[in-house]
Amino acid sequence: MSDFWTQIFGNKTLEDVQEEQRLRALKMSKENPPRIMTFQQFHKRRLGGLYNLYIIWRGKQALYVGISRQNIWGRWFSRGGQEHIFNSGGQWHADFSSPIGKAIIHNRPASLRWKIELRYTPSRSLAAEEQELIQELRPLFNTIYRPSLTSKELKLYNMLTKV
Repeated sequence: MSDFWTQIFGNKTLEDVQEEQRLRALKMSKENPPRIMTFQQFHKRRLGGLYNLYIIWRGKQALYVGISRQNIWGRWFSRGGQEHIFNSGGQWHADFSSPIGKAIIHNRPASLRWKIELRYTPSRSLAAEEQELIQELRPLFNTIYRPSLTSKELKLYNMLTKV
């Protein structure tokens, strides 16, 4: 590589630079802008096919960041073994291994007004984007990649999970 290239782009190859530009363009794309709605609206609309990353919000506090390579709505509600919440006999139930699912069930009806933000991220950077958001937003119910909870966050977590 020429000295000029190295001064501008460092040790990146042309392909690396093009990929970064492509990813930036996709993030800014108006084709798949983020969508925010209440959890109840999300459940009724069965949205999620175009999106592969989601954030659950309670006010300004992120509660959970997750990804799905298939369909976010299905990740939450279908009976495929990976759901957070399922319906049995007309009743919602949380999967035993899903703390965020349990918090939503336990805190109804207020939790139905919590927000879910749906985003699209290129699949090659999906796991990295999830990790970055967990570290940045500090969601209460993610345990991997999240820094330790502050005393205020721990108090809220305990309030939301109290049965």
